[in-house]
Parts: sequence; structure tokens; C-alpha cells
Amino acid sequence: MKIRLKVKHLIFIIVGLLVVIPLTTFIIMPQAQLYIGGKQLAAGEPIGKEKIVQVLEQPLFPNQRWGIIRKYMMDDGGSQRFDVYVGPSSTQVNNQSPGLHFTLEEKKPYLKEYLAKGPVDGYLTTAATLLSHDYQQEGKFNKADEVLKEASERYSTSQFSFNQEELELERIKLRISQTNYEGAKELIEELKDKITSENFHSVGMLASLEAEIMLREGRLEEGYELVNSELEDYQQKWEEEKQEHPEDPDMGTPVALEHLESLKGYLERTMDMQSDGVTTVKGKIVRSDGKAVPYAGVFLRQEQAVNHSVLEDEPYQVLTDEDGNFEFSGVISGSYQLYLGLTFDQIDGWTWPFEYGDWIQIDGQETEYVEVTLHPLLELQSPVNQEAIKTDTMEFEWEPVEGAAYYDIHLGVELDSGSIGTLFKTGIVGNTLTVPLEELYNQQVGVMFEDEEDWSSVDPVSILAFTNTENKFSWSVKAYSQDGKMITQSNGYRLDEENIGNLPFFYLQERKMTEADKLFLDKKVKLAFEKYKENYAKNPQDFHSLRMIVRLMGIEAMQTGKTREEAVLPYLIKWAEVSEDANTMFELADYYHKRREWKEYDSWYKRYMDAAGDAPSEYALGLHATALMKQGKLAEAKQTFQQAMELDNENRFVGNWLAVELYTDADGSYDSARGLAKMYPERGFESRDWYGMIGKMITEKKEFTDYDQDLKHALELYFNENHESLNQWIEATDKIQLKNFIQGLIEIN
Repeated sequence: MKIRLKVKHLIFIIVGLLVVIPLTTFIIMPQAQLYIGGKQLAAGEPIGKEKIVQVLEQPLFPNQRWGIIRKYMMDDGGSQRFDVYVGPSSTQVNNQSPGLHFTLEEKKPYLKEYLAKGPVDGYLTTAATLLSHDYQQEGKFNKADEVLKEASERYSTSQFSFNQEELELERIKLRISQTNYEGAKELIEELKDKITSENFHSVGMLASLEAEIMLREGRLEEGYELVNSELEDYQQKWEEEKQEHPEDPDMGTPVALEHLESLKGYLERTMDMQSDGVTTVKGKIVRSDGKAVPYAGVFLRQEQAVNHSVLEDEPYQVLTDEDGNFEFSGVISGSYQLYLGLTFDQIDGWTWPFEYGDWIQIDGQETEYVEVTLHPLLELQSPVNQEAIKTDTMEFEWEPVEGAAYYDIHLGVELDSGSIGTLFKTGIVGNTLTVPLEELYNQQVGVMFEDEEDWSSVDPVSILAFTNTENKFSWSVKAYSQDGKMITQSNGYRLDEENIGNLPFFYLQERKMTEADKLFLDKKVKLAFEKYKENYAKNPQDFHSLRMIVRLMGIEAMQTGKTREEAVLPYLIKWAEVSEDANTMFELADYYHKRREWKEYDSWYKRYMDAAGDAPSEYALGLHATALMKQGKLAEAKQTFQQAMELDNENRFVGNWLAVELYTDADGSYDSARGLAKMYPERGFESRDWYGMIGKMITEKKEFTDYDQDLKHALELYFNENHESLNQWIEATDKIQLKNFIQGLIEIN
């Protein structure tokens, strides 16, 4: 018997039965639901999730099913382990695509299905990694390892693939994070037999993990030998690979190379510091109500790593246990910052009150303990919820915080591309502050350009700042204890309706926008600039026009090769006198510092100190100490450098302090300077290892009888900024380590 089927039907044979299923079941209906569901998800509508799940419950071709799971469960930008990574140098939020997304809990059944039955492709690795991370956050570390192993075994056994390498490396890292070093070593040996020498990237990564275990076990010299040997081989092969691809000059730096170079640098510094061993860093994450934060990510980040976002393969990373405890073993000497990886549920309504530039200094001590306490966000009370301020004064008010000795207020200017923030007031006693609006008008923020080569393309909103009656502004508060430690702040993640509270937005509408302001907002920048100058020429009491002339003339100077101060000096002096603005006074002091006009410098620095209320910034103190050094006031410079270092977590000017210490060293031992270099290490992306440099100078000094005299001669040239003679000395000297030290001083900003 013939069976005729229309094109819109399919035939399935099931145990001898002929089953006819409409083709629309497989193609048309799912596609329509997917389209509608996808649109609803993108619009943030929860019903979109229901439609996607309904599609997955219908009969589908396998490739349809896997495609939907890939798109909505793995391609949504939510593959990072944590929603928020937060630390003393940056905050990083999981960059998901806009709209509503499936939670990891909702994804799990489909990820498990993909792991067991899905195509053997790159998404299999993604599914296994996501599941492994989820099990780790539940404290199920054996299950976390099992899913990685299961995925690895599904790949072809005939040829060891890149995906298998990635999964096996993940298994090694998991074991290292759990201090299961023997288990990690076993996997490393197994992987060595499978990875060919041609795949030098994986070989390098494997070597860096093996060396990391050696470090954690305190085998520093053995680890250094392995890293040094592998790094030399890796660099050679990497250069060969780059030469084979001349069409791609910006290939980037491989992760394995970064790891090896970082390990080598830290090992060298540790051995230079004659550290006897490694340190165990322990800690606990709790909320201020005593409740532990389990299965949060903790990252101990080396100095050179904090300039970029947290990576999945950070060398020092663990999860807190069910009681919030964490532990890093085998931490080598150096400067570190602690970062946390948190889900939105863990951080919602809470904040970790660290300060920018907080560091943990490891010097080979046996144990270092770090307590991390999350505090509830404080509530703002006024101005809030887009209130318009129309009086000539403004009152800030917020809820008082128990144990707070003082508060700081930060302000923000809303831009099309985001916002720009600035510190407004510090050391406020009590939970209210009343200020004249003129103080807000004087407050500057960062400058934005459409084209940095054209000063007239400046964003008017960023320059008008708080004088713009049409723009929205924001504010936030930080609370500090008597010893200067932050307790909590108003800025943070408020995701639940109960935590949202008052919105920190307001408008300033006391003044009237001038014709020049309107021209400026209309992006007729040069016309507005001339109008401001015309207004001020007619009325020297027009302080707003003077303020805008100073701002715009300084920006214009960027295009002429002049310094801002040279271009705008007469207006700047007048503005400092009428506004009594501390920042402007410091700017003038800095201008005369650079010109070595010490009488004018001293006058403006004194005025700056008066305006700052005898509470200068650490940068101002460091710069003032440098000015004292250049004037030959070395004893006073020493004291001021120490004051600056006590405030500056980066220790930016410590090199100059060491220069003064070496110059005045009575016995020529350099021990005092080296002790200071160890106590106050310079930190940051381009920091210099002053401790190591001075150690090498001490060794080099034994070869030369005139070493102290030559050091003092070079330092005198440096103090007096005799650049030509100093460069000639650098070219002529045969004292390599001394030359390196002097060149390090020249690099100080």
C-alpha cells in the first residue's frame, strides 16, 4: 500500500510502526516561539524564559536542541564564575548581554544533558566548566572534578585535543586550589605524556603549574630553575611563531608566558630579599552580623596583575568553605591585593569596605591572617530621587553609621557614556553637611573628548560639571572609623526591592544658564569661549565666566604644546584668589616647583596648606618633600617623605626618599636606605624594585674605591635637575647598578 505524505510531514519508524509527525512541530512552531521568547528575554520579561523552556520540551531535531541550549545557556555572556569581582584597584561586573538571563540553577539540567549527550565540540568544555564551577561553589569538589573528567573522556581518544588539555589543566588547578598537591602532580605527569613538544603553549602552562606547586611547598630554588629553563625555551619558540605570522603583529602575550615571567620575577625578588620561605595566608569572609559567606571566590593578586581584570587562571585563587574560611599556602614574598568573586545574591545590599591601594605585604612570615567583613550599605536621605535644588546652599544628609568618626562625600556628573566622579569633601564630622552651591560649581571632574586631537571637541557636560542646570548629578558617602578605616558606603549593589532605597540623584537649578553656556552646550565651543572672555572683560566680578575661561584655556593649551599653567597663568592666579580653591593653589605651587622658582612655590604651597586645612593629599606631601630635597633642605625632606609614605599606599616618592637617605648616609653602609626600601616598597604597574637595586649597589660597591663619591656626585646632579650633566654621567659610568638606580630616580613622576 502506498502512503502519500505532504511535504509538511515527516516519517519516523518506531519499532515497526509508521508514525507521521507534522513538520511544523519541528520547524515552524519552535522557531516562532523562539523568536517571541528571545524578544521577551531581551526586553527583560520573565515569560520569555517560559517560552524557551516550552520549546525545549517539544520534539526537536538534535541540532535544533543543542543550538538552543548553546544560545540561551552558554552564549549569554554569563559564563564567568562570579557576577562581581571586587578589589582595591578595580571592580569588574560579569558582562552579560542586555536583558533577562537563565540563572545557573535553571541552566543546570540542560548543561548536564549537553555534558552527557551533546556534540563533542567546544561547548562541551563550556558546559563542563560551568557545572564544575557550580559544584565548587556548593563545596562539592569531587563532583567538580568528575564533570571535568567526564567531558575530557568524551573527546576522541585517538588524538589528544586542545579541549582535553583545557579540561585537564582545569582539573590540575582545582587540585592545587584544594592543596591536593600530590593529586595535581599525578595529573601533570599524565598530561606530560600526552602533550607534544610542538604545543609549547600548553607545555609552558604545565611548567608554570608545576613550578607553582614547588613554590607552595617552599622549594624556591627548584621552582626557579624550572621556570628559568622553561621560560628561555618558551620565549624562543614564541619569537619563531610570531615570525611565521608577520601579518598579525599584535598577537598579544600568551597566558603561559605571563605566568612564567611573573613567577620568575617574584622568585628573583624573594631570593634577593633573602626570604627564608613561603607564607600561608589565611582568612575568613563574614558579614557584620556574624553570618559567614560560603563558597565565595578569593583571589590573592600579585602586584603586576592588578592592572587588568581578574582572569579565570589566576595563580592564587580559592573558594571559601561553608564557614567562610579560605587559605593560600606557599605564598612567596611580595606585595598583593585581595580580590573577591561574589554572586549578586552574596553582595546585594552589602559592601566590602576596602580602600583603593590596600596592599598585603608578604615578607616570608609563617602566617598572615586577613579578615574580610561585609557591611550593609548606608542610606542617603537628602538630596535624593532627582530633587531639584533652587536655593544658594545645599544640605547633604545621610543615616549615621555606628562607630563612624567621619565621612567623605563623592559627587558624580552623569554623561551619555556613563558618569565621572570626584571627591568633594573629606573628614566630615556628623551625618549632615551644608555648603554654598558655589563650592559645587567650583568642583571639576574629568574631561571627555570626541577627538583628543581637537580641543574644541570637548564634551561640554564634563566641563560645565555642576554649573549645568540641565544635567543630573549623583552623590555618595563613605564612613570611616577613627583610625581611618572605611566602615561602609552608600554606593553598591542594590538588586532586591527591599535594598533599593533612595536614589542618589539631584539637579542644581539655582543659577541661570548664560548665553555662553547655551552656546557651549550646543557644541559651539570656540564661540562660547570667546563669549566667556567677552563677558569677563566687561564684568571682572563675573566669576562663572572666569571659571570657564580657566577650564577652556587649559584644555586649549593641550593642543599648543604649552603647559596649562603657562597658557592660563594670569587667569589662574586670579581664580585662586577669588575662589580660595585648594586644588588651584596646589596647581600653582606645582607650576613654580617645575620652574624651580622657590619663593613663589613656598608661597603657594603655604596657601594650599591653609586652604586644605592642614590636611594635604599624600601626593602633595610627596611632591613637597621632593621640592625640599631639590632646595637642599634634606632633614626637612626626610620628615616630609615619611609623612607622605604613611598616607600613600603606592609609595610613589619612596625613590626620592632613598636618594636623600643615601646622600646623607654617614657610614656609607646603605643599610638604612635598604631597610626603608623594604618597609615602603613602591607599588603599581610600573613600580621599581628599590630594595633589590640597593642590594646590588652594596655588592657592586666592593669593586670601586670611589663609589660613595660618585654616588653623591650623581645625586647632586639629580637634586639640581642638571639633566645634561646627569645624562653625560650615565653615558660615561661603568657602575652599572648605580646607573640603574639613578635611572630609576629619573623615572619618578
